[in-house]
Amino acid sequence: MIGRGISTMASLVVLGSTGSIGCQTLDLVRLHADTYAVHTLVARSSVDIMFAQCQEFKPKFACLVDPVAAQSLKSLLEQTKLN
Repeated sequence: MIGRGISTMASLVVLGSTGSIGCQTLDLVRLHADTYAVHTLVARSSVDIMFAQCQEFKPKFACLVDPVAAQSLKSLLEQTKLN
């Protein structure tokens, strides 16, 4: 915090969050949780990885490009009330 309630936390959109670079980016977010917050996660079709990322980082938005995978993720999130 700087001054009166002004936060220095950066809000991130992670494209390709389930891939190698996306996972490495999220590793850095874990290490610097006081500096970064995940706003949006985007990936192609990896439902299980994206679901785990949603549980951990609680993004405001999560998007899978593949429509079948997106529906599966939506169902999982609804079941766990994370959406």
